[in-house]
Amino acid sequence: MAKYLRRITRVSAWKKESIPLSEKDEDSLILSQIPADVFSICLCTDENKLSIWKAEGENWEQFHDVIATMVSVLDGPCKTDIVILDTDEIDMALENCPGKTPAEDSMNALHYDIVNLNYKTVGDVACHIAKIMAKDIEFDENIKKTPTNKPSKPDNWPIIRFNEKKVIDIMKNAIANGVIDSNKLKERWRNKLI
Repeated sequence: MAKYLRRITRVSAWKKESIPLSEKDEDSLILSQIPADVFSICLCTDENKLSIWKAEGENWEQFHDVIATMVSVLDGPCKTDIVILDTDEIDMALENCPGKTPAEDSMNALHYDIVNLNYKTVGDVACHIAKIMAKDIEFDENIKKTPTNKPSKPDNWPIIRFNEKKVIDIMKNAIANGVIDSNKLKERWRNKLI
């Protein structure tokens, strides 16, 4: 089943500890707690479009080539947060629009835009991401309360943070697999891959 991945450009903008996890799933309550900076930093649109990437598989390991493609446009490796957008929970009008990255054409073909966004629909996307973040915080809080046998997050958990070292490892594997052309990466990327 296809998943759609979105890179969270700055998690701190979300102030996720203040996002309520509502048992009644009240979107208006959650949306009212999302800071405005989220829309100008993490969900900044261009021509009412928001960039996402399609990935096939059931776990994060299977998404590594897509993740390498997503981060290949950055100045260099860094800690990276990625969320899975669930098309069953949010209504998204999608348009396939090939990416412009150092990846091979088949990977760039996995780039999509959520199109025709407006105040309500970009709010729906933000609310969906906020719910995932709240669920993630709740999981982490429950782990802290369990002194032994700390459970790990499932392989298909809808949000993940990769540290810089893991991002570099993902990129090295993608280059070795012929997915990314290392010569087209920016200088800081190339220096970190040595």
